[in-house]
Amino acid sequence: MLQELTMDAKNRRVKIGIKKRVVQVLSVGLICSSLSIPAFASEEYQGWTEGDVNANDVGIQAVDHNGWVEPHPTDPDLERAAGETTWPGEYHYTRARMEDDGDVITDSFRQWGWDYTNARSPYASIWYTAKTYYGH
Repeated sequence: MLQELTMDAKNRRVKIGIKKRVVQVLSVGLICSSLSIPAFASEEYQGWTEGDVNANDVGIQAVDHNGWVEPHPTDPDLERAAGETTWPGEYHYTRARMEDDGDVITDSFRQWGWDYTNARSPYASIWYTAKTYYGH
């Protein structure tokens, strides 16, 4: 009888321990899933396209975004897209790409930071179009 009570108490402790662990795992999962992760919840804006005159008017008043083309220092047949974004108090990115009718040729990928970011794509042929983007 005493051995049965001891086994019953051990089983209850094990079950309670398992329940606590399940609650801990679920709590951590819930907390992690509620965090804001910029890579998944970001909006992208067209910033500038080669040939545009004014890149400053990008639609969000607090944002100052500029884009330009940088020629290769030694090869006149190559250039790259470059851009910068100033967005005070905002975690954001700038992205620079060389494109051909919507196809991405080279890409800086998203360069993330607070307040000010800049990006430069790898060099590509001068026949491609330089474009920059920003977002958060």
